[in-house]
Amino acid sequence: MVEAPAPKWTPRGLMQRFREVVREPGDLRLCVHIAAFIHRAPSLLAASDLRSFVERLRLQPVPRAEYERIKRIRTFLLGRRIFARANTCYVRALTLYRYLDAPDASLGFHIGIERRDRASDRLHGHAWVTIQGRMLEGPPAALQGRVREIDFLKAAP
Repeated sequence: MVEAPAPKWTPRGLMQRFREVVREPGDLRLCVHIAAFIHRAPSLLAASDLRSFVERLRLQPVPRAEYERIKRIRTFLLGRRIFARANTCYVRALTLYRYLDAPDASLGFHIGIERRDRASDRLHGHAWVTIQGRMLEGPPAALQGRVREIDFLKAAP
């Protein structure tokens, strides 16, 4: 029997939404870690260069998880009004890169700029994560070959 959705802000409604996100014993801890990271990432990045920031992300001890679990929790958090401005491909990719349970050697963080059709078009930057060269949540423009990747990890600091 499927439980009927309760009004959003009632105790029953809050518990229904909570159960959609917290499904495993470690989900609450992971949710708190990801929320703190999403909140602090802009100020941490502003105090550092991108290369150093990305290199440090995998060195810090944090709970690691599989892709679907991170995506479920991150999507829930970025859907909250408090994190609405943080819902960018950069924050999504940085979060995935930091928490994904994958060997460091096979994991890659990439940024790129989408080619403009006209000189007057606005520039669009993108960020994505790869595992063994396979793109996760990448922009469609990158799959179409319209994004020029910037190799910032090998660039001089």
